[in-house]
Amino acid sequence: GVSLVAYGGDGATEDERGNHLATLVREHEIIVAQHLPFLYADPEVLANRHIVVDLYAPWILEKLEYARLDPERGDPNRRDDLTILERLLGLGDFFVCASERQRDYWLGALTVAGRLEPAYLRVDPALRSLIDVVAFGLPADKPRKTGPGPRSIFPPIGDDDPLLIWNGGVWNWLDPLTAIRAVAALVQSRPELRLVFMGVRSPGAQVAEMEIVDKAVALARELGVLDCNVFFNDWVPYDERQNWLLEADAALSLHVETVEARYAYRTRVMDILWCGLPAIVSDGDVLA
Repeated sequence: GVSLVAYGGDGATEDERGNHLATLVREHEIIVAQHLPFLYADPEVLANRHIVVDLYAPWILEKLEYARLDPERGDPNRRDDLTILERLLGLGDFFVCASERQRDYWLGALTVAGRLEPAYLRVDPALRSLIDVVAFGLPADKPRKTGPGPRSIFPPIGDDDPLLIWNGGVWNWLDPLTAIRAVAALVQSRPELRLVFMGVRSPGAQVAEMEIVDKAVALARELGVLDCNVFFNDWVPYDERQNWLLEADAALSLHVETVEARYAYRTRVMDILWCGLPAIVSDGDVLA
């Protein structure tokens, strides 16, 4: 079987997380990971492990967007991010991604990293043995309510009010502002319309506060729809997400046109499909 391992624990320092992860690397022969503890792990140990690099989330493009929108905080880490990516591309034995479009992108990166060798091509001209698409489907079980959703958590939302839901996080490279403006315009004729943002404060210490959240709240307040037509919830545990989606009439996933959007694979859209909701999405990524 495959062990899914959490490391560090709540409240752990960066050094504690890194050392714990390095220990796990030392104790296992095959590793599937998005990142590796290069600062903590013995290079000789890493070189003797079978490493599958998970490129499903193009985090380097997310970091690029972060630096574009917040240069003061994002730019200083750019060199470190590129160094980490270069080492991952050089060290991995096999790479997985979420779509053929992503695969094209990563094949370009692997070319620059010197990984496209004639020896590979002689055996496998398509290079599927180096990098392939390993997407995922929907949960086998149908979604069912196991707890409260937005209609009971936010009293102004009536049982029959039309409800839009923004499931998933609100990141700087997404476009919640268009959704808020649209609702503010529509409530002139449909005052009972509601929009709920399912999770705006990630509980993970590694996820920085997103400026777009403050902008979204400020816009909703400015347009007079905050806490009456537009609602912001801190976070919903993953296993409870269906409780919120099943109470909605439609779901939103909006973004502006960026490189990140082109290569994204929005997991939230899979959850929308799982719950059988109409999806209002921006064009761009493969799921849209």
